[in-house]
Amino acid sequence: MLWSMEFWKTDWGKALITFLIVVIFVSVIWLSSLWLNNQPLQIAHVTVLSKRINKGKYNGGSGVGTSYYAVFRFPDESEKEFYVKSIETYNAIKEGDVGMLSYRQIGDGTGIGGKRFISFEKDI
Repeated sequence: MLWSMEFWKTDWGKALITFLIVVIFVSVIWLSSLWLNNQPLQIAHVTVLSKRINKGKYNGGSGVGTSYYAVFRFPDESEKEFYVKSIETYNAIKEGDVGMLSYRQIGDGTGIGGKRFISFEKDI
């Protein structure tokens, strides 16, 4: 019987528990991403403070991934770091550049997926 304690001790029970945990985790991530995409677009005049590259392993060390980040200073002197998806955009941004940053943010932008870089256009 599915709800008996003995079932959950079997390989099928353990597999079902693992499957349910993965489904819940993926659903939470997907829903937070959906929520972030529906936040209003914010635009601010900013200065690029710094950039960094993070190289990490995934898949038990069998793969290597590279992530690109840029830190921007806002007019109120606050600073925010954004993940930049494309290497082309990352390479086009230079420290000291001034321009318009477009982004989406939930609340104050902290937490998992709290903010999303959309674009940066340098002043001419």
